[in-house]
Amino acid sequence: MVAPAPAPASRTPDELCRAEGFDFAYVAAEGVVACGSGPGTPCDRTRMQYCEGRNLHVCERGRMVAVDCREACRYHGLTPRELHDDGTCAEREGQPTCLCCDGGEPGCADEPARWR
Repeated sequence: MVAPAPAPASRTPDELCRAEGFDFAYVAAEGVVACGSGPGTPCDRTRMQYCEGRNLHVCERGRMVAVDCREACRYHGLTPRELHDDGTCAEREGQPTCLCCDGGEPGCADEPARWR
């Protein structure tokens, strides 16, 4: 008779997210665990968001998350069905945000300049 295989060790949400290529896990809406990229340091909503290169750092459900603006503009869109060729993080009206652009637009290059 063969003994049953031991049950796999339970993994933490952070371990599961890291196995998928993310940096950390956090609790999203309705207790669902989501994965995030960036520092993952604790924060509160009053902390100001900021740009670092083309990444927008923002407090998301109590953890600092880095949003790659190029990826957000190319693959996710800032609004549904609104995909663009490129994107960067820059200030607009004093607020750091992802700015998207399409090929042929001034400033739309591999590393777009800071737009205002």
